[in-house]
Amino acid sequence: MNNQGLVKSDQASETDLRRRNWRLTPTGYTLHDSILAIALRREEQLISDVEPKDLEVFLRVMCQMRLNVEKIEPLDG
Repeated sequence: MNNQGLVKSDQASETDLRRRNWRLTPTGYTLHDSILAIALRREEQLISDVEPKDLEVFLRVMCQMRLNVEKIEPLDG
């Protein structure tokens, strides 16, 4: 992304040269805005015929499933 001119960085620490602050460039913001617009249009299309109450239930279930993933114990070999 740096080579494409989408981000740039500054040294974040004088003592730790590995630390850098990254930020989007104007070109990066333009790309971000394009991607966001596409994503929002897709989301609108995906939920267009879904009842708001059904969408609310779906989102609540997905949130709970995400929390449950954190509780899953790893399988032993």
